[in-house]
Amino acid sequence: GIGSVVAEVRLPAPFARPERYADAVAAAASQHGAALVLPAHEDAFVLALHRDRIGVPVLAAPLDALMRVHDKLHLDDLCRAASVSTPPAREVTSGLRAAAEEFGLPLVVKPRFGSGASGVRLIDDRNALDRTQLAESGGPWLAQPFVPGRGVSVGGLLIGGRVVALAGHLRLREL
Repeated sequence: GIGSVVAEVRLPAPFARPERYADAVAAAASQHGAALVLPAHEDAFVLALHRDRIGVPVLAAPLDALMRVHDKLHLDDLCRAASVSTPPAREVTSGLRAAAEEFGLPLVVKPRFGSGASGVRLIDDRNALDRTQLAESGGPWLAQPFVPGRGVSVGGLLIGGRVVALAGHLRLREL
């Protein structure tokens, strides 16, 4: 029925072979009579790119819009334009001294692209600052001042500019 789970489907990894993943989602949607597909995580990137393969509407923003908000530096600019307070950020390519002088310690360093806490580092003293190496493969990187507190957010689903769903989120663990 509507709003209930009708099946559990094992799918291939979305980023290993994106076309295969999209075809498997399409097959599952067809087999189970899905009216739409709502990606729950970063698979939205794959399904946005391959939405023409799915056969039913994919409730994901266009790929170019997803890429813009996946860029944490651009997202920071969007937040400021919307009067949403965020800690200042600067892109760093190698050394962290300039960022530490600008923001002080502790300093948060994270990949510019990505989600969750993957790659996030807290530099809390001069020794850690001197030891931290930014790998080329994980970059580009952002540095921000550390802001203590709890992670709380509200996410929304908009269709045609109209809010159709909202969900609150409180992080139980914070890195």
